[in-house]
Amino acid sequence: MKQAIIIITLLLHVLWSCNKGIEADNQYLRGRLFLLDTITQSSNGIPIANRKVLLTIPGDSLNYLYSTKTDADGYFSFTLLADGQNEFILRTFDSTKGYIYQSRKEVKRGQTNVVLVEQLDETLQNGFVLKTTDESGNSLQGTKVYFYKSLSLAVQNSPAGAVDSFMSIKDGKLYKLRVTPGLYYVNALKTIDTATFQRSLKQIIIPSTGFLYDSIQLNRKITNYRNGFTLVVMDSLGGFVPNASVYLYNSQVLAASNSPLGVFESFPTDNLGKKTRYDLPAGDYYINVSKVLSDTIVYHSLVNKLVLPSSGFINDTIIVKRKR
Repeated sequence: MKQAIIIITLLLHVLWSCNKGIEADNQYLRGRLFLLDTITQSSNGIPIANRKVLLTIPGDSLNYLYSTKTDADGYFSFTLLADGQNEFILRTFDSTKGYIYQSRKEVKRGQTNVVLVEQLDETLQNGFVLKTTDESGNSLQGTKVYFYKSLSLAVQNSPAGAVDSFMSIKDGKLYKLRVTPGLYYVNALKTIDTATFQRSLKQIIIPSTGFLYDSIQLNRKITNYRNGFTLVVMDSLGGFVPNASVYLYNSQVLAASNSPLGVFESFPTDNLGKKTRYDLPAGDYYINVSKVLSDTIVYHSLVNKLVLPSSGFINDTIIVKRKR
């Protein structure tokens, strides 16, 4: 028993001496690895777990002294570093979903709070990051963007002639990596209610390596409408009726029959019970409106006449009542 205690005491002394020597000689390097990628994902400083971290000597990019892996919280640590070497380079390299990520940082022996940031590598891949905005600089999410290699096809503005097409996402952003480099002509279109924003023939040059960062400013298109109408659907208490079904007929007889087969055009009202239509043939129209709340509760209004002129606009309000 006494002999076992002596052995354990000696082992603890040796471990304490080793750790003390490591700390005293700055034979360690500790830090944490983070991911910064606001292009392909919304990662603005997320710790990276289980990633291999290499420790190299400046001037030698092919070999490494030590390697380790980050823990579940992105922390890493190197100990017992080579004697006589005080400056090092930390590196990581990885491919996720086909995208290449890399980090590099110059460090010195004994540092304990190294922040290593991994980002998309711009030396081994190319691409673009574009943002669609209006004239005031506000982002336009949901913008349709078409890429053309041919100027004549871009002038025709036919989606069929585009070599690629995109829809801008949150904050009006669109991106693509691993793109054929060269000159492109870009057309963009965004419709908000009755307003149309567009941009034609913007030229961009995508490099063979690195990312192109640019913006596409869309201007509001001024459209001269010949005629049209705006309908507002309300209930008997004066409340707006959203998502009501509106049926447009050009025959009073068909409107009276309330048959969907004779409908000239149909559309729902918006969140404020409103709908606007432009450039319709002039003449007499008859409008039926229905709003179904349940199997037994239906509000409607039938055969509302609207006379649409060849030039000019009509504003009308239709009151729906509960069907008995």
